[in-house]
Amino acid sequence: MLVVEGWVHEYAIRTAVEEFKTGSYQLILTTGGPVEGTGSYTNDYNTAASVGAGRLKAKGIPNEIAQMVPSRVMSRDRTYSSATALRDWFREHHLSVHGINLVTENVHARRTRLLFQEAFGDGVLVGIIAAPTRL
Repeated sequence: MLVVEGWVHEYAIRTAVEEFKTGSYQLILTTGGPVEGTGSYTNDYNTAASVGAGRLKAKGIPNEIAQMVPSRVMSRDRTYSSATALRDWFREHHLSVHGINLVTENVHARRTRLLFQEAFGDGVLVGIIAAPTRL
């Protein structure tokens, strides 16, 4: 599985699309909570996960392949909440996952990998793809 943090900049979305096209992934999942500035969670479509999925689809990823996995947490522990929402999504869909590759921006990569690994535990290998900053 390929996972993309939905809040990332456009250059990281391009990195995710390139990775998806060159890898052998079944799905590309986007994570993230409420969009900044909305005050709080209102619905799943007003989340970074939804925005990220829409941006992937705009770059040619098919609708059935790009799936959003929203979180409802807005303030503290956003990354960990996204990781637990993804873990729970896999459980709800009865998907046994042994490894994921996670696309994020380079400055967030180490912390993001650590928090996703903590949420998933030792049974799931969490790989990180740190999108290099491009202006």
